[in-house]
Amino acid sequence: MPDFRYECFYYKQRNVDLAPMFCIFCAPVGEILEWSAIKRLNEPTDPGPQRRTSRSKVLAIARYLEKEGRNTIPTSIILTLDLPENSIQDVLLENGVVSEKVKILTIITDDVGQKPGLIIDGQHRLLGIKEFDPNINVNVVALINADDTEKAFQFLVINNKASKVSSDHIRGLALEYQENELSERLKVARLTLHPNVGLVGLVDTEDISPFKGIIKLPIDDSESRIVVPASIETSLSYIQQQKLKQFESEDVLMDFYYGIWGTIKERWGDIWNNQSKLLSKVG
Repeated sequence: MPDFRYECFYYKQRNVDLAPMFCIFCAPVGEILEWSAIKRLNEPTDPGPQRRTSRSKVLAIARYLEKEGRNTIPTSIILTLDLPENSIQDVLLENGVVSEKVKILTIITDDVGQKPGLIIDGQHRLLGIKEFDPNINVNVVALINADDTEKAFQFLVINNKASKVSSDHIRGLALEYQENELSERLKVARLTLHPNVGLVGLVDTEDISPFKGIIKLPIDDSESRIVVPASIETSLSYIQQQKLKQFESEDVLMDFYYGIWGTIKERWGDIWNNQSKLLSKVG
């Protein structure tokens, strides 16, 4: 039975009897997936809180890390750990005093494959980082010995309270930094400081876009730029109007969009020019 040991901070956030204990530490994603399960809502037996994994989201995270060596994911993976007694041991400091919060966490997995951990939030981050490099460490916030109700509650709160950062906020943050450098890094993360803030800017600049460098923008309307921004905006809006749950993620939406138009360009490359009505109007 393999065991895993981590130094951690161990504390109680709320001084209430039923409030869970927290354990905060870092661990390689490959190890986390050895002792933590990602259970699905639609599993017929022993279902957990997670939704179906989106392959597009996983690949988007791997691509984000691959594109720039400085890119990191500072947000924590949130999970629960069901542990036996004595799994969290005291640490004796140099002065002989037992630390109040610094502890040693030991996680043991059994031979039948029962995993003590359950991922509450961060499944796509884990799988995406693993796709890139399973040895990369991530921050972990673990709820210790929480009951099933607490696990489900935490999932619902976390996934319904998150709010998206506006493009105006992104642009405001950029004023404090080297704009060109920050712009390049944001582009890798599919955020943008492009004059035409939004998805049109991504379509014009991403390497995998079949429309890269050919969108007619206000700052550059050279002859090689043959696609009007309204064509991109309208066609993307049409997809979003179908109200498919998957397309709430911009990464999934863009991969789908590139898949369609990349195939068209590959099949009918001879009409990818400024004489084509397909490209001059909303296709």
